[in-house]
Amino acid sequence: MAETILSVFADEILGKLISVATEQISLAWGFKEDLTRLLDSLEMIQDVLADAERRQESDRSVRRWLQRLKDVAYDADDVLDEFAYEILCDNVARIIETLPRHHLNKLQEEECWSIIKKRVSAIPLNLDLEAIGRKIAKKCGGIPLVATVLGGTMSRKKEKKLPKDLRKLINLRHIYIKRTPKDIGKLTCLQTLPFFTVGQDAVHRIEELGCLNQLRGELHIYCVEHVRDKEEARSANLLEKAKIYKLGYYWSEKSEGNHNNDEEVLEGLQPHRYLKSLTIQYYQGKKFPPWMLTGQNARRGFSLFDNLIEIKLKACNKCEVLPTLGLLSSLRDLEIIEMENLTCIGTEFYGNYNNDDNYNKGSCRNALFPSLKKLCLQSMPNLVEWKDATGPTRTTGMVFPCLEELIIRECSQLTSAPCHFPSLEKLDIRRICITAFEQISSKLDRLGSLCISNISKLASIPDQLLQKSWMHMEIWNCDDLESICICNCDDSESISSHESPQFIRYNLNSLHIYGCEKLSYFPELSIHEELKVERCPNLNDPTNDFGIIIKSFPSIPKQGSWSLRRLEISECGVEVLSSGIQSCWFLQELIIKRCPNLICIPELQNSCNVTQLEISDCPNLVSTPELQYPTKIKIRNGGKLTCLPKWRFSELKYLDIGPFCEELDAFPSLIDSTPFQHSYESLQILQLYGWTKLNSLPDKIQSFTALTRLDISEFDGMEALPEWLGNLSSLQYLYLCNCNNLMYLLTAQAMGRITKLEIYYCSKLKERCAKVSGAEWSKIAHIPSIWIDDYLEEAI
Repeated sequence: MAETILSVFADEILGKLISVATEQISLAWGFKEDLTRLLDSLEMIQDVLADAERRQESDRSVRRWLQRLKDVAYDADDVLDEFAYEILCDNVARIIETLPRHHLNKLQEEECWSIIKKRVSAIPLNLDLEAIGRKIAKKCGGIPLVATVLGGTMSRKKEKKLPKDLRKLINLRHIYIKRTPKDIGKLTCLQTLPFFTVGQDAVHRIEELGCLNQLRGELHIYCVEHVRDKEEARSANLLEKAKIYKLGYYWSEKSEGNHNNDEEVLEGLQPHRYLKSLTIQYYQGKKFPPWMLTGQNARRGFSLFDNLIEIKLKACNKCEVLPTLGLLSSLRDLEIIEMENLTCIGTEFYGNYNNDDNYNKGSCRNALFPSLKKLCLQSMPNLVEWKDATGPTRTTGMVFPCLEELIIRECSQLTSAPCHFPSLEKLDIRRICITAFEQISSKLDRLGSLCISNISKLASIPDQLLQKSWMHMEIWNCDDLESICICNCDDSESISSHESPQFIRYNLNSLHIYGCEKLSYFPELSIHEELKVERCPNLNDPTNDFGIIIKSFPSIPKQGSWSLRRLEISECGVEVLSSGIQSCWFLQELIIKRCPNLICIPELQNSCNVTQLEISDCPNLVSTPELQYPTKIKIRNGGKLTCLPKWRFSELKYLDIGPFCEELDAFPSLIDSTPFQHSYESLQILQLYGWTKLNSLPDKIQSFTALTRLDISEFDGMEALPEWLGNLSSLQYLYLCNCNNLMYLLTAQAMGRITKLEIYYCSKLKERCAKVSGAEWSKIAHIPSIWIDDYLEEAI
């Protein structure tokens, strides 16, 4: 009869567990739901025990099982007694502390980095990754657990296989895998399943989703073409999955077979009315299903989805008409992309509820697309007409009342479009007809950002677009653009081309102009942050407003665009930058690339904030400006440069220079001319590019004691690296390229600090660095990362 006391033990254990867990677990960790489920399980165990006690007299196997379970019950009781005792001691200790508390000190940053590095990988990390890792370690705040968790999260280890009997994990709640496992429908507790791929076999049918009514969050269904008909689609039971807020239907892009059933399949996939995001891609039906009704019946169809915030219709190439979307009160983001058969966006796109008194109640129903903020129409080559709404709504201005961003790209046949966008702030127009562009841009009062590209026959920017304070402007590949007309925002007086001698100021934060080959006039500008001009070869002889002809670009005002922070000029006919750049007080970054006529750049003494200078592929350049506190300098392919200016190296971290005039027998001195010869400890990366005559490196390199990376390229006359390079105690990364006569590295001791070595197109050195057999191999065998002509040499 001893076995019959097991149920009593279960009662006692259950009571103790309730007391202990309620006090210490549910309150401290918030696991009330899990505790409830645990108690339910224990109650079920009680019922099983009661039944087993009744059966033990007639079933010996049950009796043996109860005997073994008795020992387990005693152990569990002892554990809970000890747990309860510890809780009691802890409660007493809170009231009367018998010993002083010991405060643990936080870890140092180096200790946090050591934990993270050990967890991430056993393989040595390159310098870039180590720098990122140390920044992460710094943010750990000295807490060991944070460092351990972050290190484990960033580990390269990952599970490669799913459990064989996945269907037995009946309590599994979250799974993230793109390939749909077998028997996924058996996991009825599943809450997270971002991807489901419909298969042709019986174990991957869409009906597997039918029983997964706990799904929530996102669900993207792929290979929908494998769904046979509407009834099979309904078996997914998407109408009942009200916790899914983001849903996507994806047919395969190049699926074969009959697509005549796409319309009825999509009809069967009707979602619940609380959906917030819907994506449909590669759908091949000619029209959308009844729950996305168009025309007069729309109010009873798609407009029932009042919670929809985002809709994306992509590559529905056979659709000839859009669904009615204008009645969706919460819709904020709409993308319609790649609909090849669509020729007209008609009035059905907006909807019509003006004749329905019941439906017209409430302020949110007084507009079409009442909440839409972003609209994207893209890649519709046959779209010719975009009609405006009709009726009272149009005349009262209640269409797109909140639209802030409009994107129209690759609709080359579009000739007409609406003109009323009262809240539009950002307009991106690419490759449409000029008539549609003029209609869209005719009444934009709040526009702050404009990007236009590939608009044929566009000769000038419409005045109404330029009579305002701009935040951002980009102009790309408008080959017929000949002039830019910008008005004076202060008194609304505009000028065009060279007509007005009055000096003007423009409130541009950034201006990008690209590929305007006929553009020859550019007015004086005051740009606040960034000016970028590329591929405008005729911008080489503008006349400024004072009647002085100078061969320079851009024509920056003489007092400078004082708040300009970034200036980039590329592939332009400029010979000399205008002197106005000297008064750009806040200029931080100056980039000049591929300007074949550029001769010189004015000095930048007043622009003391310039920290980054990049000049490349300017073969006629004879001088570069001095900089006060640069952090990054890159001067490449300055064909006529013979010397370098005075630079202060106290803040410089990155220097990339060469090649220079090929008549020089030696590399220009890097630091002889600077008056601050003691401040070289900041430079970390040095990249040198030589030419055929050079047979040695500039010896002043040894002054850069903090150098961690050195690149040496195209020093054809050099046979050996100088021994003084071994004095650079911080050097870890050595890169050698196109040094055809180089044969000798540093001594083995000097190479001992190198952790990464790359050698490219150095034929003699490559032979001498051959693994094991090469004469230089013993010097580099210890290096963990050795690359020779894109081949990784593994150290022994």
